[in-house]
Amino acid sequence: RIVVVMTATRPRVLLVDEDPVSRLAIDRQLDTIGWEAYCAGSGFDALRTIGLRLPFEALLVSVRLPDMFGQTVAAAAAQIIPSAQLIFLVTEPPVVTLGAPFLVKPFSTSALAAALQPR
Repeated sequence: RIVVVMTATRPRVLLVDEDPVSRLAIDRQLDTIGWEAYCAGSGFDALRTIGLRLPFEALLVSVRLPDMFGQTVAAAAAQIIPSAQLIFLVTEPPVVTLGAPFLVKPFSTSALAAALQPR
């Protein structure tokens, strides 16, 4: 008799942040709350990853990237993975509307968990 055990896959998130220390910290937070993170350090790397058409449930995108605005990454992602939840990462509350929810860095693991709700 053969028994096949199916394990649930963790929801995937694309984490786009220019700071390697922040990426590592947020990646660890995501792992703690059960998310699988794919990390990119620039807008170009993010667009390349989005182009792979992986089934991302969410995107965490820094507004300030070294090569483009986070909103540019978000707009491209919306064309390819429109169902993905979008959350911008900022260092201070924005003075203009970003068009999506945001988290101010640094943030707690519980704040991240509350912002990310698998669909």
